[in-house]
Amino acid sequence: MREQSRPHAAGQGGQACAEVNRRLAALVSALGVGYPAPGPGADPLVGARMPDIALSIAGSTASRVYELLHEGRFVLLNLAQEQDFAVAGKAGGDGGRSDRVSAVTTTGRPGHAALDGVAEVLVRPDGHIAWATRTADAAARRTQRHHALSAWAGKP
Repeated sequence: MREQSRPHAAGQGGQACAEVNRRLAALVSALGVGYPAPGPGADPLVGARMPDIALSIAGSTASRVYELLHEGRFVLLNLAQEQDFAVAGKAGGDGGRSDRVSAVTTTGRPGHAALDGVAEVLVRPDGHIAWATRTADAAARRTQRHHALSAWAGKP
């Protein structure tokens, strides 16, 4: 009987197998699913799965993004850590949609290449990014946030 060659875990073949396993796991679990961006002006993150990064949030026991999704609502993350976030609505940034949107201001987070420069992110209940902005101007972000919340979470 002829011996079949198998990749060794320590060699390049092991790395290739690990990559194949990662891709298959992402496909089977649907974590690798992405959705097309709604238009040419959308942030490149829109439609992608939100990375499950660690967060520091004042007054919350949640420590990761996916823990915030357990309630089955949209999560609006203020990654810019700006205090004027509450100006957007009656209930802290959600624009009066607290029954559908959890607005969260982070007090710290580790760096993540995909999120560099992102000021705010609206995460759908399934963990995909509905809207993201890198706009530095707080007034422009409030307008963008209002449009995104209206489109995704309806009117207040």
